[in-house]
Amino acid sequence: LPENIKRMLEKMETFETSNDNQFKVGVIEAKYNPAEIGELNMQGAADGAVNEVKGMQGVTNFVYSEDSYSVRNLPGFIQRGTYTQNGYHIAFINIGIVKDLNYWQVMVLSRRDDKVAEQAAERIIQSIQINYPS
Repeated sequence: LPENIKRMLEKMETFETSNDNQFKVGVIEAKYNPAEIGELNMQGAADGAVNEVKGMQGVTNFVYSEDSYSVRNLPGFIQRGTYTQNGYHIAFINIGIVKDLNYWQVMVLSRRDDKVAEQAAERIIQSIQINYPS
């Protein structure tokens, strides 16, 4: 991460499955440093997530939709979309949740024509749990 981003973060944990072209899951949990950032901007987080995918090498035909979403009454967004990368047709679902200075993200990528992967992605999204004090 660039130094300016590192300063903004108090802590960050990431998990990512192996990078294959069939199915991939990525999870980020971040807590931002109150001395560096006053509040998190939900739309900024959503735009950043989309731009991250759009900016990957070889991505073309990028199309997505975005809606409000929540987990345990914590506010967030859901993005669903498709793109082509190096000849592969990819579908993605991305969830971002923002509360105070905390940010959680779960992204699932799969082949666009793989119905089993699509069902697995939906099950992963439906099973998201966030342990945050009420």
